[in-house]
Amino acid sequence: MKPDPIKSPPGQDTTCDGALRWRAGRRTLLANRPFLVALALGASALVVLYSVPPQQSSLYPRCLLHQWTGWQCPGCGGLRAAHELLHGRVLQAFHLNALCVLALPIASLYA
Repeated sequence: MKPDPIKSPPGQDTTCDGALRWRAGRRTLLANRPFLVALALGASALVVLYSVPPQQSSLYPRCLLHQWTGWQCPGCGGLRAAHELLHGRVLQAFHLNALCVLALPIASLYA
């Protein structure tokens, strides 16, 4: 013979289903782990970019286009522009790479 189910007060869930729902919620949190890792890595990269200026450091890789031709690379200009934006110097960032500065608000709308 089956035992009688425990009657719980209204609004409280004492059944096994509550534990399963909690575990399912935890699984969704763990499923977001790649997003959280990417967010942490991105924040770390911004801290490094804020702290270390690209013009004065050998931490960043050398630009082969600039090294071989002497031309300013748009990617390097974007890196320097991001450094200036992090320091709040919008006009200097615009001078370094206007497309990067203008595309940032548009990209943030779609992110």
